[in-house]
Amino acid sequence: MPEDRPIALRKMLTQRDLLKMIPTSRTTIWRWCSEGRFPKPVQLSSRRVVWFLDEVAEWQETIGKSHSGKP
Repeated sequence: MPEDRPIALRKMLTQRDLLKMIPTSRTTIWRWCSEGRFPKPVQLSSRRVVWFLDEVAEWQETIGKSHSGKP
């Protein structure tokens, strides 16, 4: 890897962080993940999973586009 190139780090969200952003339950998030309707988490260790903020933001944009102009 070239040394002159800066590393672009992706922001990671814990489940707690995610639930502050997405107004739904933990169970619903996991169900959506298993159904392919929400970004899948990344397992960092046996007891820690995270989601990438950019993937969650992309999902939010998709939801916003599908509901634009609707009450």
